[in-house]
Amino acid sequence: MQSVAASRRNGSLQESHLRQIAVRTARGPSCTKPMDPYWPQTLPQFDLGALSALLQTSKISASSLDAGALSRTILEEVVRLFDAEAGGVFVADEPAGMLRLLSYIGTPSAFASTFQTIPLDRISSPQIRVLRSGEPLLLDDLGEYARAIISPSLRSLAPRSAIIAPLIARDRAIGTIGLAYLSARRFQPKDLSILAAIGQQIGVAIDHAALYARIQEQVHRLAAIAAQNAQLNRELEWKARQLQAVALVGAQINAARTIDQLAAQVVRSACELARAPASVLFLYDPPADEMVAVATHGYGCPTPLAQLRYRRDQEWIREAWETGRPAVTVWPDEPLPTDAQSPATRPLLLLPLKMGDQTLGLLGCHEAAGRSFSQAERDVLACLANQAAVAVANVQLLRLLESRSRELEAQVAARTADLEAALEQAQEADRTKAELLSTIAHELRTPLASIKGFCSTLLQEDVEWPPHTQREFLSIIDQESDHLADMVERLLDFSRLEGGVLEIQPTACQLADIIALVSNRLHMLAHRHVLIIDIPADLPLVRADPQRVGQVLSNLVENATKYAPAKTSIIIGAQADPSWVTVSVRDQGCGIAPEFQERVFERFFRIRTQPPRPGAGLGLAICRGIIEAHGGRIWVESTVGQGSTFRFTLPVTDHIDSEESG
Repeated sequence: MQSVAASRRNGSLQESHLRQIAVRTARGPSCTKPMDPYWPQTLPQFDLGALSALLQTSKISASSLDAGALSRTILEEVVRLFDAEAGGVFVADEPAGMLRLLSYIGTPSAFASTFQTIPLDRISSPQIRVLRSGEPLLLDDLGEYARAIISPSLRSLAPRSAIIAPLIARDRAIGTIGLAYLSARRFQPKDLSILAAIGQQIGVAIDHAALYARIQEQVHRLAAIAAQNAQLNRELEWKARQLQAVALVGAQINAARTIDQLAAQVVRSACELARAPASVLFLYDPPADEMVAVATHGYGCPTPLAQLRYRRDQEWIREAWETGRPAVTVWPDEPLPTDAQSPATRPLLLLPLKMGDQTLGLLGCHEAAGRSFSQAERDVLACLANQAAVAVANVQLLRLLESRSRELEAQVAARTADLEAALEQAQEADRTKAELLSTIAHELRTPLASIKGFCSTLLQEDVEWPPHTQREFLSIIDQESDHLADMVERLLDFSRLEGGVLEIQPTACQLADIIALVSNRLHMLAHRHVLIIDIPADLPLVRADPQRVGQVLSNLVENATKYAPAKTSIIIGAQADPSWVTVSVRDQGCGIAPEFQERVFERFFRIRTQPPRPGAGLGLAICRGIIEAHGGRIWVESTVGQGSTFRFTLPVTDHIDSEESG
């Protein structure tokens, strides 16, 4: 899995994706498509490197409650992920009116010491501008700013470009995170979105750490008093255990890999941390616009969860949903045993699961009889709700990563299969090419050998051949020359077909005239067979190139002579309909199996027979090219052992003329 830095270098992080990451992570997921019947798909489709970066920073955020150590660890990871050269995390100290440097990396100590604190009213500072606006900032050139506020002795140490994003917690900016280049490198506008998303996670983590620190401070302050109050000591011990439990629960929640595991852990932890008798977790289902109970804990007679669905505009849900703040209400159809007290006497504290402006669901905790939740317990439950919201996003993120990984694996497998098929085709093409070259060489060598042999015989000076023998030799030379010329012409026609430059010159003509044009050649080709020409005298005119159609007839008759026994009939026939004249060449040869009846028109394809028949496998391919150039089609009808009938169509002249005139 590539890092964000690598993704920035190879351009795989699209700006639109990163903008979605920032908006949906910093402000909350947009519920557009459910991943479960009750669970919305809230994360966008984006780069695996960006997904991994967010997941990694989320895990780090849950690993510590020490703000300094946490910020340092996250800053190191973010600097590495962005391939930055320096970085810093600032946290606002509002009582002191200062923005304090919490941790930094890459910046020389002498330079960093000048920015240990920045007054909150120094509006010229980019950090203060980001803190006030709550919006990320890209600084391409820090030269003017450096000249304005940095002493001349330190200007050479100042960064040359930077990006700054706010740390968001509880819907407000509590600090900033900045990354910088000391060299001439520059950040891109799309980098702001992912840094803003990371800033949301860091802000929540630092806010939790600050809350932990404040409570710890309270623990230490109360410990001095607890020496004289045993009850107070027990309360302090409980708070310490509670804080430890919050950290442990946070880690357990973030370790959940499914919604069911996550929901069960949340409701169980809510009861344990706040000493609540029962709790329930609702998640929002956008298509149904309903809140769905996905887990309960502590109910003696639970109703099937699938039946616990509520519209979010119902009175007992509306306040917590619309305000985004905890609210005490009553669950009207709480699943209770028949002998239990009325639900009207069991207050339910609802805490929203917030991610920015989006509410993912509600965590409900019942108060024990006669006891309300203390402020500390409410704070703990609020932390738990925040942890649950982040964990929900993480589970969706994990699902998306797994889904994308499966998609990539499927794509790789499909691509591998395609490459294997392409390789097999290439190897088959090589074999076909080799066979073609061998066949052509053989087909050319045979007539050349005859021509050469008879010429050499005639030129012998020691032998005087009678005139009739010389004429016989010259006749053979003439025939073999014609054979050789025909072979070369076929190769040229095939080359023209492959290049799409085969020319035809169609005219209105009679099929009988075309046959008469090649009659001598047809009878010469079928001299060992009985050639029968049986065509009706009233055939309509066809639009055809006589030379090319004559070539088709010659190829088909020659093909029939190769596979039909000597002295058997080869019949040329024809029939007409209003649009086409269909010409047929029928033989009494060995026939063609059904699986080969389409392939015989492919280039170089030859049916293997014993003994092998001569030819390069081009004749029928050329026939198909010529007939299709006329707008017709060619096919074969055959039964093995009973011969074959090749048919092709030619357009009737009147039909063509009527179409052109229309």
